Amino acid sequence: MKLMEVLKVVVVVAMVTMMAAEAIWLELPNSETKCVYEDIRNNVVVLGEYIVIHADEEHAQANFIPTISVRVTSPFGNSLHHEENATYGRFAFTTSEHGNYLACFRMISHVPGNKNAAISLQWKIGIDASDWDSIARKEKIEGVELELMKLKGLGQAVHENLLYLKKREEEMRGLSERTNGAVAWFSMMSLSICIMAAAVQIWRMKVLKLLVVATMAMTAAEAIWLEMPSSGDKCVYEEIRNNVVVLVNYVVIVDNEPDQPNFIPDISLKVISPFANKLHHEENVTHGQFGFTTTEPGNYMACFFMNSQAPDGKGVHIGLDWKIGIASKDWDSIARKEKIKDIELVLMKFEAWVQAINEKLIYLEKREEEMSEVSERTNAAVALFSGMSLSICILAATAQIWY
Repeated sequence: MKLMEVLKVVVVVAMVTMMAAEAIWLELPNSETKCVYEDIRNNVVVLGEYIVIHADEEHAQANFIPTISVRVTSPFGNSLHHEENATYGRFAFTTSEHGNYLACFRMISHVPGNKNAAISLQWKIGIDASDWDSIARKEKIEGVELELMKLKGLGQAVHENLLYLKKREEEMRGLSERTNGAVAWFSMMSLSICIMAAAVQIWRMKVLKLLVVATMAMTAAEAIWLEMPSSGDKCVYEEIRNNVVVLVNYVVIVDNEPDQPNFIPDISLKVISPFANKLHHEENVTHGQFGFTTTEPGNYMACFFMNSQAPDGKGVHIGLDWKIGIASKDWDSIARKEKIKDIELVLMKFEAWVQAINEKLIYLEKREEEMSEVSERTNAAVALFSGMSLSICILAATAQIWY
């Protein structure tokens, strides 16, 4: 009984993260077109089903159902499905490029009294398009095995979506950096040309002496093995979202066997948050661990300082083991406390894994939106600055010529 209860909890949590196959209701006026779209990555199976329902009870009872024209297109404008004079239909395809897939509906027959018609559209995307009944009959499985197969498919789908979002974020970041660089370069060029024109005019009219000096610089769960310098510090950072548990173990290791067998140099350690709040501080240690729960998203930094020197010729390294989120959980203690084992423990781990991926997915979507907004604001600000600098230089040059 307890196994089935755990399984039900996992299924409920998993289905929340799944791209649900939900019905969309459209109210379509006479001789008008309405479209809906869905952002889908490539190599995903899509099934769609639509049906026309008359919104007027009088004509519905008379068995009058208006006909529509249906067209489904890919992000590049390729026609995937086209139907004329339809009242019901289905379409299916496998995506070949990522982007917005568009389904447009247009009323063909005129309804008396200019009444509207309702269209029910149901999208089934990815794992939702799988026919689990047929799979169960073909594979001769049922019960827990079938639910585990569904969860496996769900995990793969969520993982692929996570990789897709990370790739989209990288592409957005690269595009933003290239755009910012191009606009900044154009701004610098326009400003430089205006300064050169003004300098030539000043030199020719002998009004002022040219003195221009311009110099601009563009400043420009995992084990980490750090090689410590003989002096100074060494820092590492990890980008973590907020409300995540972090556990870290560290140990100082000396290469080879030094002349003093029991000698290990000690270090100092400081851990700070993205807003420079001190989370952990230790002096004169050779090993240890620390843990905290993040309160803001960003780069969490751990810095190590050498307090004593190692014997000559001996390298000093620090082994650092980050355990973040689900990796920081003590599953043995949880199993003993909950008195579970084997398949129940595996299902509990899977539930936590699905929740962690879902939270990471939401975090990446939020980061993508923030990156897009920052890119738009930066581009607008740089473009405004470029236009203002060009206008000021033109006005200055005009005033000098007139003077």
